[in-house]
Amino acid sequence: MIDDLAKSAEALKNNGVILFPADISWGLGCDATSREAIGKLEKLCSPGIRENGVVLMENSALLDRYVSDIPDIAWDLIEISVTPLTLLFTGVRNLAPALMEVDSPTAFRFIRDSFAGKLLQRFRRPIAFMLPVPDGGSKLYDFEDLDSNLFAEVDYVVQSVKNEGLTKVLPSVIRLGEGGRIDIIRP
Repeated sequence: MIDDLAKSAEALKNNGVILFPADISWGLGCDATSREAIGKLEKLCSPGIRENGVVLMENSALLDRYVSDIPDIAWDLIEISVTPLTLLFTGVRNLAPALMEVDSPTAFRFIRDSFAGKLLQRFRRPIAFMLPVPDGGSKLYDFEDLDSNLFAEVDYVVQSVKNEGLTKVLPSVIRLGEGGRIDIIRP
């Protein structure tokens, strides 16, 4: 696994796209702060990153680098969540422009105990993640489900872990708005 972590982080640092297991599914990832990397990722998936992507982070303490106004409830939700949780924030900054539309929220998910969590620790930047779904669907992928043609289109494919740690459960999705407004999109 150490070799996969090093090679994945190197590909990400070079604006590459990797195929890797996150917390819920296998998917495609790149440096969420790189316009070039996001462009490559969007060529592999449709719809684009705004409609189907999420920003993965390992350390919630770094969230204020990327979100200008974080409601207090966000910290509680992150702390108590025992299942995958995606939080939608507006006022996003320091990410690739495709991830920062003014009136549209950006999805963030925090990953700890998995290959992806270790990769996020090593890479030290958020990773933009998309399911490898050509039609924008919500199918969750095991390694065996992946289209083998995709392997040739990415810069690195993780080999050492297959399906260990995948929850195969769609995350809860909560939009946090101004004035403490909370909208539950998916319980």
